[in-house]
Amino acid sequence: MATETPPAPATATPLIGIAASPGVISGTAVLWNRPDAHLMARTIGAEEVAGQLALVEGCLRDAAQELQVLGAGVSGAEEKGIIAAHQAILADPDLCTRLTAAVREELVDAPTAVQRVLLAQAADLRASGSARIAERATDMDDLRHRLLTVLGVSRQAEIELPEDAVVVADDLTPSQTIGLDRTRLRAFVLSGGGPTAHTTILARSLGIPAVVQVAGLDALQAGTTLLVDGDQGTVTPDPSPEDVARAAAVARQREAATDQPLPGATTADGHGVRLSANIGSADEAERAYRAGARSVGLFRSEFIFLAGDHLPEEHEQLAAYAGAVQALGGGRVTIRLLDIGGDKPLPPLTSSEANPMLGHRGVRLLLDAPDVLRTQLRAILRAAADGEVWISVPMISGPGELRAVRGHLEAARAELAAEGAEHGRVKLGVMIETPAAVLCAAALAKEADFFSIGTNDLLQYLVAADRDNARVTHLLDAHTPALLRAIGLVAEAAHTQGITVSVCGEAASDPAIQPLLIGLGIDELSMTAARLPEAVAAVAAVNFADAVTLAHQAAHADDAEAVRSLLDASAPAPLVTAEPLHGGGEGDGWAAAVTVADPDGLHARPASELVQSAQGFSSDIVLDVAGRRANAKAMLAVLALGVDCGATVRIEARGNDALDAVNTLGAKLAARP
Repeated sequence: MATETPPAPATATPLIGIAASPGVISGTAVLWNRPDAHLMARTIGAEEVAGQLALVEGCLRDAAQELQVLGAGVSGAEEKGIIAAHQAILADPDLCTRLTAAVREELVDAPTAVQRVLLAQAADLRASGSARIAERATDMDDLRHRLLTVLGVSRQAEIELPEDAVVVADDLTPSQTIGLDRTRLRAFVLSGGGPTAHTTILARSLGIPAVVQVAGLDALQAGTTLLVDGDQGTVTPDPSPEDVARAAAVARQREAATDQPLPGATTADGHGVRLSANIGSADEAERAYRAGARSVGLFRSEFIFLAGDHLPEEHEQLAAYAGAVQALGGGRVTIRLLDIGGDKPLPPLTSSEANPMLGHRGVRLLLDAPDVLRTQLRAILRAAADGEVWISVPMISGPGELRAVRGHLEAARAELAAEGAEHGRVKLGVMIETPAAVLCAAALAKEADFFSIGTNDLLQYLVAADRDNARVTHLLDAHTPALLRAIGLVAEAAHTQGITVSVCGEAASDPAIQPLLIGLGIDELSMTAARLPEAVAAVAAVNFADAVTLAHQAAHADDAEAVRSLLDASAPAPLVTAEPLHGGGEGDGWAAAVTVADPDGLHARPASELVQSAQGFSSDIVLDVAGRRANAKAMLAVLALGVDCGATVRIEARGNDALDAVNTLGAKLAARP
């Protein structure tokens, strides 16, 4: 039975705050002092309005592109959710309308408009009376700084962190937090913030302590040793060596207590499924190991390339790959070869294309850049000297591409042997992400050592829907029978040749989809390490024989809703009961009252997802919370509602697709993720 971890003792006088992310650590204070940009308001003449409006439009566009690049460089679900929320705010027509009005009506330049509008929005959020809503003001501050930077009037602060950095600040914006060097970051200490602010959410996802709303930080000096106790909510300046030693012992005790290996899961009737982690760095491999992972099903190697300002050399890649292998204690690490292009540009290897998702990306790009491919293969082979390493090839469409990569692999192996460089053996498999790979899976299985299914890309290609186009994202549903049937075909082809097949896309971590994947014959599920305990419990509740039957029915169902009906047969989700609105003729529509089931309410990620879904309907849609109303298609308005889990939201829609809109959005709000 687990024992409660004792608080870290301290003899010095601690500063008191609110515990936001658990853990106990000592480190060096880094004072993050970036004063707000104080702009002198500049008025303009009527003849300048058009030019300033063009600047407003341009800065919104360029900031959105920056966020897209930033999103491509992070792997954590929390980071991606925050970036998606910021993208939704920038895309909100209401923001553009407010900025345009400021320029036109107040006759001010673009930077002044940005400053006024977003400062006012942040002030409204802070004055809302809801602590949860007030925390979202930091998002407005973040976007204000980003837009001002794009306009050339505000520079992001750059601070080099020491090896044991404890970042001390009033508050941190999400972009600042994401941009910190995680290999040196040990804890956050904030005079502001809150338990559900993005900085603390990210701290929990990174597994580092955080204490917020700490009084007395103004007196701290840079370089001061701090003892941060994220369990008790205390920060102790200049602790004694004995206190630091005791805190280290507490940390070791915690790590030992949470280091429960989770190499796999077993169904109720004894069928085993391997569980692995998705990572993007050696540091993430260490955290995955502490969370219980004993293998990596997907190492997104592109993050190593995207993190720097140059293409990483062989020794730099070797350090990352070998670090991951060593962090897993020699456990198997599957490294996906460089997968750039599409939504992950990397100049000069990539260039602008009319349709990048169908363009020069994945293995196509690698085979046209043999020096880049050969360097990566050499680094991976050398890392394999430390443990079991598999290589997956992205965006394969036929056996010829796999043979070409294998040729480069054998050439790299021969080079290392001739040089006397230590290296190991690897397996070479393919990512099944294209319909072509599904249809030629039998041929690929004769030459590949394993299959790994990337459900995110495979689904978007199967239904021909852009993941970044809100008007078609409703098609990207992992319950889609075509996707399930494709997975079944791939699993059958793999097992015929005696090779394993894994799923490493979002579907692998979805407890609702996991029974179907198991029934379709998937041998391994790879996901964010934090989801592994949940996966163990979900798999344990599955009867394999029943899952096989259920999966066959789902793969041959009419549509995604029919699949949901199959899954919900034993435990139906709360029904959304729509009722007609009577407003007279063309204004009539539909409405439904729904209780919000998402633990995050309608903040950040769930808000952006709801707004994207709403934007896919032509009807006018309004959310009503206790008389406060908001346009469901406007991110700023939805965030301002401050909806928490358990709140009742009335959805009203008027238009040609009003009933579908109410049912779809109601189901989304009523469903627990």
